[in-house]
Amino acid sequence: MFRNWRAGKKSRGRKAGIMYPAIILVLLAAGFVWANKGSTQPGKSPDLISINSMQAFGPLELPPVDFAHDLHTQVLAGRGEGCASCHPQVKDNFVFTFSGLSAEGKEEAKTMYHAQCVSCHRTENSQGRSSGPLEGECRSCHQKTSVDKSVYAGAGMDLALHAKHVKYTEDKYGTCGTCHHVFDPKGQELIHIQGQELGCRACHQKEERIALSSLFQSPDESLFTPRISAEYLAGMEPASWSQVAHLACVNCHLRFRETAPNGQGQKAPVSCRSCHERSEDPAGSSQATVPRLKRGQPDAALISPGPDDPQTVLQDPEHASLMQAVPFDHKLHEQSVDACRSCHHQSRLESCTTCHKLLASEKGGMISLDQAMHTVDSEKSCLGCHREKTLNRPECAGCHVFGNKEWPQDTDNCRICHDPKSPHHKELASLSSKEQSALAKDLLLTRGKEPTRPELMPLPQEFTIQLDSEVLGSLSFPVRLSSQDMAELRKRLTKEPEQTRPQDLIQEMPRTVTIERLADQYGAVDFPHAQIADSLQKGMAEDTLAQAFHQSPFTLCQGCHHQSPPSANPPACASCHGKPFTEQNPGRLGLKAAYHTMCMDCHDQMKITEPANTDCSACHEQKKSRIISDTK
Repeated sequence: MFRNWRAGKKSRGRKAGIMYPAIILVLLAAGFVWANKGSTQPGKSPDLISINSMQAFGPLELPPVDFAHDLHTQVLAGRGEGCASCHPQVKDNFVFTFSGLSAEGKEEAKTMYHAQCVSCHRTENSQGRSSGPLEGECRSCHQKTSVDKSVYAGAGMDLALHAKHVKYTEDKYGTCGTCHHVFDPKGQELIHIQGQELGCRACHQKEERIALSSLFQSPDESLFTPRISAEYLAGMEPASWSQVAHLACVNCHLRFRETAPNGQGQKAPVSCRSCHERSEDPAGSSQATVPRLKRGQPDAALISPGPDDPQTVLQDPEHASLMQAVPFDHKLHEQSVDACRSCHHQSRLESCTTCHKLLASEKGGMISLDQAMHTVDSEKSCLGCHREKTLNRPECAGCHVFGNKEWPQDTDNCRICHDPKSPHHKELASLSSKEQSALAKDLLLTRGKEPTRPELMPLPQEFTIQLDSEVLGSLSFPVRLSSQDMAELRKRLTKEPEQTRPQDLIQEMPRTVTIERLADQYGAVDFPHAQIADSLQKGMAEDTLAQAFHQSPFTLCQGCHHQSPPSANPPACASCHGKPFTEQNPGRLGLKAAYHTMCMDCHDQMKITEPANTDCSACHEQKKSRIISDTK
């Protein structure tokens, strides 16, 4: 329920020709840049805030001050003081900017800062406590720093944290209405509509760091009223995500600390580090155990071009050339991501085809539906997300790190997602969302359980065999098959393939493979072939992503035998990797480099420490001739 932070009275800054100038950076929001998931980077601290609002008056005489926010709040807490020591309040809510406001010019602003900061330091010092710099110690605060302290772990709401907030949040709007709202133009206010909640970033998108008030402008009371300010209505620009997150979240946490029974309120974080240096599991439970967040989403859906897609050729016979629809297990994927925005990246919680059409458009950021699903180097696409997960899991990375970034153009791979049993897009256009969801569920239940039978063209009963011979010339033999022969041939062609289990494949493969092709100064290597295959199989046995895409047992072999077709008898490495830098394939590794790159990099990626990939003798028996040459 927070309004346009720039709303308010005409400021003295306007009279001076300065329209909303650079301001005192919000002590919690300053430097608030959303980074990728992960811990704070070395040398960077989320509580260091650069105070550079003096830039509003021209070039700085001294470097900006790096203000250690958490350190100061700890000292104030020890004295029984809190946020009110530095931050102004509007309608019992804190506005996270410096409390000294309305400076006429540069000297007045400088005096205002020094008076409040140094006087506090002086009080601490006079009482015999450790304090910050005093008068005359300018360089103690104004220091040039080469480290960018503004980038740190983002504090976005993931599903685990959301579940925890639902547990503690209830007000007159209902549990969801506490945070989720939409603008009602008729009533000129923000309201909650059950079942239509959006992610905060759906409206609060801009990451501009404009403070809620500045040296020239006091906080506006409309920040905390149910009405929308006139300035907001004029531009229809909600506050940025960083602003609304601090203003709403921190104030809510402060109130919860005061009102929650049995000391529960102390669990609500209010320091910079408590949110921006979160553990991987902030809610104290794994993602798989988090209750499902229900907002009317389907358990399963069919991904297909939308009926309003200008390139959907539903009325054209050529529409059959489009790939079949993809049955998507929405419920399963919810358990595999941190937040809904992992896929719904603008937090709109709409179907992908709402923005991404077969033909790229401005609404979809000029990204077509095909690109949105298949771009391998984007974490927002299906293939990109899958690839990222395989590279970040040690049990997968050993094989997948060597994979080409381009997805293999193999129709068998496409059919893993594009189910051949899916109805044509023209049929889907006539089905409701509920009917499509039910159909997707049925397709997912039968996926992989029914062997694919080849579709046979009509077989001719009569045909001609032609042989070409240098001696006899061309000879033609007419052949006619009996009905019994035709039935037998059709039976053989449509016979269900025998299902080979990975365990059977491992059982039949060589236990050990001796690599002696390059045995010169070092001895041959006894490669534990079956043991490694068994370890790989165990690593992906319980993984749903691996189960979906490793449908052939021979996929197990593809990590090492990466260029040969899936087979129980793949060719040896030397079949492709001969001499290095050959004219035919100058970029292909020689045999020695291929072995060492594959084995050593695999150990690195899979976090295998024994044997160490730098310990030659762990794999090779060192020959006496090599030892003698090393000691010369």
